[in-house]
Amino acid sequence: MKVEDKKRPEWNEISNQSAVIKTLWRQFERLEVHQGLLYRKWIENETEELLQLIVPTSKIQEAIRYFHDIPTGGHLGIDKTQDRIQKSFYWPSMKHTIVEYIKRCDNCAAPKQLQARKTPMEKFLTGEPMERVAMEILGPLPMSKNNNRFVLVLSDLFTKWTEAYPLQDQEAKAVAQALTNEFISRFGTPLQLYSDQGQNFDSRLLKEVCSLLQIEKNKSDKYETTSKWLC
Repeated sequence: MKVEDKKRPEWNEISNQSAVIKTLWRQFERLEVHQGLLYRKWIENETEELLQLIVPTSKIQEAIRYFHDIPTGGHLGIDKTQDRIQKSFYWPSMKHTIVEYIKRCDNCAAPKQLQARKTPMEKFLTGEPMERVAMEILGPLPMSKNNNRFVLVLSDLFTKWTEAYPLQDQEAKAVAQALTNEFISRFGTPLQLYSDQGQNFDSRLLKEVCSLLQIEKNKSDKYETTSKWLC
């Protein structure tokens, strides 16, 4: 995939490539080359535009080690480590790799963040619309005239735009159909999808939909509603 040409390749040209290449392909308009190095444009705090150097897969662990382990790193927690890294660097699934790295860190108390407990707020850092979308189901509610008793709520964590779709039940098939036919068909495919640990969100069907559309599926054990993600 040649970014210098400023021409996005067709999907069939990269469909057999790695998940990393596919993720970068979906962000092609945000990629730039400077002095032979690949960068991604990223908006911090919805105002400041930064250039993030894209880290090769072979150098990711070294990058995390530099920002987390060295004396000036201070063995910060997950969110603060990610915040420091992404001011200058980027790679797909950054949050996941940082979490896994800090889980294995024996010299700090950061793993305490990973224990299941109630906290007032979790910080979700996003740099563009449709980078991270949170979803939940409300109900059962009083039955409507169309026999709907549940509502699927999807919220973009960058713009805070929220959509709600009525459901007759909360089975995985109904959730997958509303997600693809209503939300994705209108707004496009998100890079990451967050939900609670409900069985309807953890079904094989929904996992296959996310795999097919190259969506990174994440679960949170800290929150019950998308409104808390939007804080």
